[in-house]
Amino acid sequence: MKSGLAAMVIAMLELLEEDVALPGTIRLLATVGEETGEYGAAQLTDKGYADDLDGLVIAEPSGMDKVTYTSRGVIDYHVDSIGKSAHSARPDKGINAIDNLLTYYNEVNELIARFDRKDPVLGGLLHSVDLISGGEQINSIPAKARLSANMRTIPAYPNQMIYKALEDLIHRLNQRPGFHLSITYSYPEEAVPGRPDAPLVRLVQKVGHRVMGKRIIPVGSGGANDGSEFSRAKGNFMSVVIGPGSDTAHEPDEYISIKQYLQSVDFYKEFAVAFLNERK
Repeated sequence: MKSGLAAMVIAMLELLEEDVALPGTIRLLATVGEETGEYGAAQLTDKGYADDLDGLVIAEPSGMDKVTYTSRGVIDYHVDSIGKSAHSARPDKGINAIDNLLTYYNEVNELIARFDRKDPVLGGLLHSVDLISGGEQINSIPAKARLSANMRTIPAYPNQMIYKALEDLIHRLNQRPGFHLSITYSYPEEAVPGRPDAPLVRLVQKVGHRVMGKRIIPVGSGGANDGSEFSRAKGNFMSVVIGPGSDTAHEPDEYISIKQYLQSVDFYKEFAVAFLNERK
C-alpha cells in the first residue's frame, strides 16, 4: 500500500509540474489504520471529505493487471461467557463457562449455515472461530471464557442482518439456566457491491490497457478495504481498487517491481485526466 500511496503522490506532483489543465479537482485521501478498523477512512468520511466525490481509486496492491470492483465486508466479534467457579471435585456447585461457550459454538455454526446465498463473484458468507480462551486452573470449574470469530460478508447479507441473527441466538441461549453470554463487535465493515461493466471500471480498463499494454481484469476481493468506510459518504460514487503489488502480501520479503511501480504512476496520471475529461 505504501507503494500505491507514493505513486499517487508522485502522479499528482508530476501533473502540477507539467502544468496539465485539469477540468476538475483531484483529492488525495491518505488514511491510517486500514488493517485495524479503517478508522482513518472513517474519520475522513465523518468529516465530509468524501461527500462530493464523483469516483474513488484506492491504491491497494491488486497488481496493475486487475481492478477490484466488489469486495467482502468483515465482522470480528467476541462472545463472553460468565459462569461460576467451583472445585472440579464438586462441579454441581459451579457453572462451567466453557461448556456454555461450546454450546454457542455448535449452534452458531448451524445458524450461519442458513445464510446459504452465494455471490457470483465473492462466493458465500464465511465464518471462522479463531480464538477460544477460558478457565483459571486445571482443578477449578471455569467462571469465564471468551470466543472470538471472524466473518467475511457479502453484499446480499448486510452487517445489520448478521448482528440481529447473532444477538437473537445469544438471547435464546441466555434463557437457559446458567447461561450468561454477551457479544461485542470490532472491525465491522460492510461488503462493497459493484458491477464489472460500470463506467469507472471500463475507464480503468481502457487507460490500463493503454499504459500497461495488457488487459485489465475486473475481480472481486475477499478482503475489506477503505472503500467500505468511504461508501458511507453522502455522495453517490463508486470506488475501485487498483495498485502496484505482487503476490507476496504480508510476507517477510513482500516486494513490488520497479517497472510496475513506474507504470502505476503513469496510470494514475492518465486515469485522472481521462476521468475528469469524461465528467465535463
